[in-house]
Amino acid sequence: MLRIEYQRTQWAKNHKINENNKIERYCTQCKEWKEETLNNFYYKNKKKPEMGFTPICRICARKKSIINGNNNKERRAKWSANYYENNKEIDNERSKKWAKNNYEYDRKRQSQWRKDNPDKCIEYTKLHRNHDITDTEWNSCLETFGHKCAFCKISEEEHLKIHKQVLHKEHSDDQGYNDLRNAIPACRSCNSSKHQDKMETWFRKQESFSEEKLAFIIWWTTEGYKKFIEENLPIKLLKRKMMTTINFTGNYGVLIYIEI
Repeated sequence: MLRIEYQRTQWAKNHKINENNKIERYCTQCKEWKEETLNNFYYKNKKKPEMGFTPICRICARKKSIINGNNNKERRAKWSANYYENNKEIDNERSKKWAKNNYEYDRKRQSQWRKDNPDKCIEYTKLHRNHDITDTEWNSCLETFGHKCAFCKISEEEHLKIHKQVLHKEHSDDQGYNDLRNAIPACRSCNSSKHQDKMETWFRKQESFSEEKLAFIIWWTTEGYKKFIEENLPIKLLKRKMMTTINFTGNYGVLIYIEI
Protein backbone atom coordinates (compact mmCIF):
# COMPACT_ATOMS: atom_id res chain seq x y z
CA MET A 1 0.00 0.00 0.00
CA LEU A 2 2.77 2.39 0.90
CA ARG A 3 4.49 1.66 -2.42
CA ILE A 4 1.33 2.46 -4.39
CA GLU A 5 0.90 5.72 -2.48
CA TYR A 6 4.53 6.64 -3.16
CA GLN A 7 4.11 5.94 -6.90
CA ARG A 8 1.00 8.11 -7.02
CA THR A 9 2.82 10.93 -5.23
CA GLN A 10 5.76 10.71 -7.64
CA TRP A 11 3.44 10.62 -10.65
CA ALA A 12 1.65 13.73 -9.41
CA LYS A 13 4.97 15.59 -9.03
CA ASN A 14 6.04 14.88 -12.62
CA HIS A 15 2.68 15.09 -14.40
CA LYS A 16 -0.10 17.59 -14.95
CA ILE A 17 -3.15 18.08 -17.17
CA ASN A 18 -2.86 20.99 -19.60
CA GLU A 19 -5.59 23.26 -21.02
CA ASN A 20 -6.38 20.73 -23.78
CA ASN A 21 -6.86 17.93 -21.24
CA LYS A 22 -3.60 16.29 -22.37
CA ILE A 23 -1.12 14.77 -19.94
CA GLU A 24 2.19 16.62 -19.72
CA ARG A 25 5.40 15.26 -18.19
CA TYR A 26 8.20 17.19 -16.50
CA CYS A 27 11.67 16.59 -18.03
CA THR A 28 14.14 16.34 -15.17
CA GLN A 29 17.00 17.41 -17.46
CA CYS A 30 15.81 20.55 -19.25
CA LYS A 31 13.17 21.36 -16.58
CA GLU A 32 10.40 21.80 -19.17
CA TRP A 33 6.85 20.45 -19.31
CA LYS A 34 6.11 18.48 -22.49
CA GLU A 35 3.16 16.46 -23.68
CA GLU A 36 3.72 12.83 -22.67
CA THR A 37 3.82 11.17 -26.11
CA LEU A 38 6.31 9.06 -28.08
CA ASN A 39 7.23 12.18 -30.03
CA ASN A 40 8.61 13.76 -26.85
CA PHE A 41 9.70 10.85 -24.64
CA TYR A 42 11.17 7.36 -25.06
CA TYR A 43 9.69 4.29 -23.43
CA LYS A 44 11.68 2.95 -20.48
CA ASN A 45 11.43 -0.43 -22.20
CA LYS A 46 9.95 -0.44 -25.70
CA LYS A 47 9.10 -4.15 -25.35
CA LYS A 48 7.08 -3.29 -22.22
CA PRO A 49 5.38 0.07 -22.89
CA GLU A 50 3.23 -0.40 -19.78
CA MET A 51 6.35 0.54 -17.76
CA GLY A 52 5.88 4.12 -18.96
CA PHE A 53 8.22 6.80 -20.29
CA THR A 54 11.72 7.86 -19.29
CA PRO A 55 12.05 10.90 -16.97
CA ILE A 56 14.02 12.90 -19.57
CA CYS A 57 12.71 14.00 -22.97
CA ARG A 58 14.00 12.76 -26.33
CA ILE A 59 16.06 15.89 -27.03
CA CYS A 60 17.88 15.64 -23.70
CA ALA A 61 18.32 11.86 -24.13
CA ARG A 62 20.00 12.39 -27.51
CA LYS A 63 22.32 15.08 -26.13
CA LYS A 64 23.25 12.78 -23.25
CA SER A 65 23.90 9.91 -25.67
CA ILE A 66 26.22 12.08 -27.82
CA ILE A 67 28.19 13.22 -24.75
CA ASN A 68 28.52 9.64 -23.48
CA GLY A 69 29.60 8.50 -26.94
CA ASN A 70 32.28 11.16 -27.19
CA ASN A 71 33.56 10.27 -23.72
CA ASN A 72 33.57 6.52 -24.43
CA LYS A 73 34.47 6.26 -28.13
CA GLU A 74 35.98 2.76 -27.98
CA ARG A 75 33.04 1.31 -26.08
CA ARG A 76 30.58 3.05 -28.43
CA ALA A 77 32.43 1.72 -31.51
CA LYS A 78 32.28 -1.86 -30.16
CA TRP A 79 28.60 -1.49 -29.32
CA SER A 80 27.80 -0.05 -32.78
CA ALA A 81 29.70 -2.84 -34.55
CA ASN A 82 27.96 -5.49 -32.47
CA TYR A 83 24.54 -3.92 -33.02
CA TYR A 84 25.09 -3.71 -36.80
CA GLU A 85 26.23 -7.34 -36.97
CA ASN A 86 23.08 -8.51 -35.17
CA ASN A 87 20.69 -6.14 -36.95
CA LYS A 88 22.29 -5.77 -40.38
CA GLU A 89 19.13 -6.25 -42.45
CA ILE A 90 16.99 -3.92 -40.32
CA ASP A 91 19.74 -1.28 -40.24
CA ASN A 92 20.27 -1.43 -44.02
CA GLU A 93 16.54 -1.11 -44.73
CA ARG A 94 16.31 1.86 -42.34
CA SER A 95 19.30 3.51 -44.04
CA LYS A 96 17.83 2.97 -47.53
CA LYS A 97 14.50 4.46 -46.48
CA TRP A 98 16.17 7.45 -44.81
CA ALA A 99 18.45 8.11 -47.81
CA LYS A 100 15.48 7.95 -50.19
CA ASN A 101 13.44 10.41 -48.10
CA ASN A 102 16.38 12.77 -47.47
CA TYR A 103 18.21 12.59 -50.79
CA GLU A 104 19.33 16.24 -51.07
CA TYR A 105 20.42 16.45 -47.43
CA ASP A 106 22.30 13.13 -47.71
CA ARG A 107 24.04 14.31 -50.88
CA LYS A 108 25.23 17.54 -49.21
CA ARG A 109 26.28 15.64 -46.07
CA GLN A 110 28.40 13.18 -48.09
CA SER A 111 29.93 16.01 -50.11
CA GLN A 112 30.89 17.84 -46.92
CA TRP A 113 32.34 14.64 -45.41
CA ARG A 114 34.57 14.14 -48.46
CA LYS A 115 35.84 17.71 -48.14
CA ASP A 116 36.55 17.24 -44.43
CA ASN A 117 38.22 13.81 -44.85
CA PRO A 118 40.39 13.89 -48.01
CA ASP A 119 42.89 11.37 -46.57
CA LYS A 120 40.15 8.79 -45.95
CA CYS A 121 38.82 9.33 -49.48
CA ILE A 122 42.28 8.65 -50.94
CA GLU A 123 42.63 5.53 -48.79
CA TYR A 124 39.21 4.28 -49.90
CA THR A 125 40.04 4.93 -53.56
CA LYS A 126 43.19 2.83 -53.25
CA LEU A 127 41.23 -0.05 -51.71
CA HIS A 128 38.35 0.21 -54.16
CA ARG A 129 39.15 -1.65 -57.36
CA ASN A 130 37.75 -0.61 -60.73
CA HIS A 131 36.73 -2.95 -63.56
CA ASP A 132 38.97 -3.15 -66.58
CA ILE A 133 36.26 -3.61 -69.21
CA THR A 134 35.27 -1.75 -72.38
CA ASP A 135 32.05 0.23 -72.82
CA THR A 136 30.88 -2.39 -75.31
CA GLU A 137 31.43 -5.19 -72.81
CA TRP A 138 29.61 -3.30 -70.08
CA ASN A 139 26.68 -2.47 -72.38
CA SER A 140 26.34 -6.15 -73.23
CA CYS A 141 26.32 -7.01 -69.54
CA LEU A 142 23.59 -4.41 -68.94
CA GLU A 143 21.52 -5.75 -71.86
CA THR A 144 21.85 -9.29 -70.55
CA PHE A 145 20.47 -8.18 -67.17
CA GLY A 146 17.75 -6.12 -68.86
CA HIS A 147 19.30 -2.81 -67.73
CA LYS A 148 18.27 -3.69 -64.16
CA CYS A 149 20.02 -4.27 -60.85
CA ALA A 150 21.02 -7.93 -60.70
CA PHE A 151 19.70 -8.16 -57.12
CA CYS A 152 16.61 -6.00 -56.55
CA LYS A 153 15.73 -5.52 -60.25
CA ILE A 154 15.25 -1.75 -60.09
CA SER A 155 15.48 -0.45 -63.65
CA GLU A 156 18.30 1.84 -64.73
CA GLU A 157 15.75 4.51 -65.65
CA GLU A 158 14.11 4.44 -62.21
CA HIS A 159 17.54 4.33 -60.52
CA LEU A 160 18.58 7.45 -62.43
CA LYS A 161 15.46 9.31 -61.23
CA ILE A 162 15.91 8.33 -57.58
CA HIS A 163 19.71 8.40 -57.17
CA LYS A 164 20.71 10.67 -60.07
CA GLN A 165 23.30 8.11 -61.24
CA VAL A 166 23.55 5.04 -63.47
CA LEU A 167 23.85 1.46 -62.21
CA HIS A 168 27.16 0.49 -60.60
CA LYS A 169 29.67 -2.03 -61.94
CA GLU A 170 29.59 -4.44 -58.98
CA HIS A 171 32.23 -7.09 -58.27
CA SER A 172 30.37 -10.37 -57.78
CA ASP A 173 33.46 -11.63 -55.93
CA ASP A 174 35.12 -8.73 -54.14
CA GLN A 175 38.49 -10.47 -54.24
CA GLY A 176 38.06 -11.73 -57.83
CA TYR A 177 38.95 -10.51 -61.31
CA ASN A 178 38.41 -7.01 -62.67
CA ASP A 179 37.17 -8.15 -66.08
CA LEU A 180 33.71 -8.97 -67.43
CA ARG A 181 33.50 -12.34 -65.66
CA ASN A 182 33.22 -10.53 -62.34
CA ALA A 183 31.03 -7.60 -63.39
CA ILE A 184 27.30 -7.37 -62.68
CA PRO A 185 25.02 -4.31 -62.55
CA ALA A 186 23.91 -3.18 -59.08
CA CYS A 187 21.92 -0.22 -57.78
CA ARG A 188 23.40 2.22 -55.28
CA SER A 189 21.56 0.62 -52.33
CA CYS A 190 22.56 -2.98 -53.11
CA ASN A 191 26.12 -1.94 -53.94
CA SER A 192 26.45 -0.12 -50.62
CA SER A 193 24.75 -2.87 -48.62
CA LYS A 194 26.84 -5.71 -50.09
CA HIS A 195 30.10 -3.81 -49.53
CA GLN A 196 32.81 -6.51 -49.30
CA ASP A 197 30.55 -9.39 -48.23
CA LYS A 198 30.45 -12.66 -50.14
CA MET A 199 27.83 -12.23 -52.84
CA GLU A 200 25.73 -15.37 -52.25
CA THR A 201 25.85 -15.14 -48.44
CA TRP A 202 24.78 -11.49 -48.55
CA PHE A 203 22.15 -11.97 -51.27
CA ARG A 204 20.38 -14.83 -49.46
CA LYS A 205 19.67 -12.46 -46.55
CA GLN A 206 17.95 -9.85 -48.74
CA GLU A 207 14.17 -9.55 -49.24
CA SER A 208 14.73 -9.39 -53.01
CA PHE A 209 16.50 -12.80 -53.06
CA SER A 210 15.35 -15.61 -55.32
CA GLU A 211 17.06 -18.79 -56.50
CA GLU A 212 16.28 -17.75 -60.06
CA LYS A 213 18.16 -14.45 -59.77
CA LEU A 214 21.11 -16.12 -58.03
CA ALA A 215 21.28 -18.82 -60.74
CA PHE A 216 21.42 -16.17 -63.44
CA ILE A 217 24.22 -14.25 -61.69
CA ILE A 218 26.23 -17.45 -61.22
CA TRP A 219 25.66 -18.43 -64.85
CA TRP A 220 26.81 -15.01 -66.10
CA THR A 221 29.99 -15.01 -64.00
CA THR A 222 30.92 -18.59 -64.93
CA GLU A 223 29.64 -19.11 -68.47
CA GLY A 224 27.61 -16.24 -69.91
CA TYR A 225 30.43 -13.72 -70.26
CA LYS A 226 32.75 -16.12 -72.16
CA LYS A 227 31.41 -16.04 -75.69
CA PHE A 228 31.16 -12.30 -75.69
CA ILE A 229 34.82 -11.89 -74.71
CA GLU A 230 36.12 -14.76 -76.86
CA GLU A 231 34.11 -14.11 -80.01
CA ASN A 232 33.29 -10.43 -79.53
CA LEU A 233 29.70 -11.06 -80.63
CA PRO A 234 26.84 -8.56 -80.43
CA ILE A 235 24.71 -9.35 -77.41
CA LYS A 236 21.61 -10.32 -79.41
CA LEU A 237 23.57 -12.90 -81.39
CA LEU A 238 25.18 -14.07 -78.14
CA LYS A 239 21.73 -14.69 -76.68
CA ARG A 240 20.65 -16.70 -79.75
CA LYS A 241 23.76 -18.88 -79.50
CA MET A 242 23.24 -19.45 -75.76
CA MET A 243 19.66 -20.59 -76.38
CA THR A 244 20.96 -23.68 -78.17
CA THR A 245 22.64 -24.95 -75.00
CA ILE A 246 20.73 -23.28 -72.18
CA ASN A 247 17.08 -23.07 -71.23
CA PHE A 248 16.11 -19.54 -70.12
CA THR A 249 13.19 -19.45 -67.69
CA GLY A 250 11.21 -16.55 -66.26
CA ASN A 251 12.44 -12.97 -66.42
CA TYR A 252 15.75 -13.47 -64.71
CA GLY A 253 17.78 -16.20 -66.20
CA VAL A 254 19.15 -19.65 -66.45
CA LEU A 255 18.11 -22.64 -64.42
CA ILE A 256 18.56 -25.69 -66.65
CA TYR A 257 21.36 -26.68 -69.02
CA ILE A 258 20.24 -28.68 -72.06
CA GLU A 259 22.48 -31.20 -73.80
CA ILE A 260 22.18 -31.08 -77.62
